[in-house]
Amino acid sequence: MAKKSIERNEVDPNELFRRFAKPGEVLDEEWIETCDDLVRSEGTLVGRHEWDSGAPGIGAGVIDIYRFRGAFFGDDDTGCFGPYASFAEAAEAMGFLIDTDATTRIWMELEFERR
Repeated sequence: MAKKSIERNEVDPNELFRRFAKPGEVLDEEWIETCDDLVRSEGTLVGRHEWDSGAPGIGAGVIDIYRFRGAFFGDDDTGCFGPYASFAEAAEAMGFLIDTDATTRIWMELEFERR
């Protein structure tokens, strides 16, 4: 049986609020507009994939993986994706571990490195 691939899930602010809101937080327009920023500012960066193709324009970038309130989220120049149940799921969905000629560095917290 073929392994089911993990897909990128754009962050749904309503679902994010339902699952991760702290007591006293209010689901309002501001919370919805800033939920991606909330993941980046309150989350812990647990992995980063840096790449640089040397080409002008979109020739370089990063893929970040955050742990936020018990779940994992991927972030790149196209947006924030998640939540995922594990680092491995977020990494697969984001193509985090794909090492290409453009890859300059892949870093992750020791607890997530393959053994």
